[in-house]
Amino acid sequence: MDKTLWRNIIANDYVLPEQQSLADLTSTLLSYLGSTDPELRESIAYPILEKWIDRAYYSCIDLWNMAGRLLHNFTIGLGEEGTDTIFLRSFSILTLVDIIAYDLKHSCLDEAQVNQIQEQVFTYLLAEKDLRDYETGKGWMHSIAHCGDLLWALAQHHFTGTLKQERMMNVIAARVSAPVAHIYLYDEDERLVRSVMAILQRNLLSIDFLKRWLSQLTHPVERIAFNEEVERQLDIMGNKAETCARHNIKHFLRGLYFQLLSPGFAGLTMVDEKPSQADEFLPLVEDALRNIRTWC
Repeated sequence: MDKTLWRNIIANDYVLPEQQSLADLTSTLLSYLGSTDPELRESIAYPILEKWIDRAYYSCIDLWNMAGRLLHNFTIGLGEEGTDTIFLRSFSILTLVDIIAYDLKHSCLDEAQVNQIQEQVFTYLLAEKDLRDYETGKGWMHSIAHCGDLLWALAQHHFTGTLKQERMMNVIAARVSAPVAHIYLYDEDERLVRSVMAILQRNLLSIDFLKRWLSQLTHPVERIAFNEEVERQLDIMGNKAETCARHNIKHFLRGLYFQLLSPGFAGLTMVDEKPSQADEFLPLVEDALRNIRTWC
């Protein structure tokens, strides 16, 4: 495939070429999000779409139509493991982050549309089984980290009220505590922590809710049921999956602890102010780290 057109667009500061259809180019770029060629996916499709969204090349209707295509992509191959469909799902999530980021500044989407995005990402995050990070020759997959980025953007949205924030926190806890085949190695936990911090910095959640939320992480026997297939896999993998989950919880809580102690730690949050609950919540997180136990 000739990549000259796309490389020239990037070299020309992402300016739309004359006599080229924005709609046609966009459709092609969206298809590239599922490419196994990392240049097409990571260096051409995603950054061009990111720039064009940020520069308001698209109307509000265009953005919602694009979001609809991206949301549909979440479902393609969902439930598979080790297949190339993960690229389309994961990079559709990442592109949707840019639409939400644009909406935070320009208010293109209505409440029903934002709610639909929220519900579909919640469903996706709990259902995704392909947790691979990077593959030589094909590049990044990183679906959980990209979900963390999308939740971070949605957490800041004015349509994300207290009840929706609580739901988001519970979904994050369920994902972090899920029995899995390996420990998260590429900062997935930190990207999810950033989402939690974006929620906390809006100061809408009660300390009683946060206590219950920590209990989901430290008492996994009482955790939210994931799904029957995960339970079946748990029977197969046994203690390894439980041990991986325990380590993922510890890493997540450690990241949260340091963010609460010093917001902006490692440059992961955009706001340096402590949440109003930080001083009361911090010792609870510290205590949770002490009391994480092996699952029975």
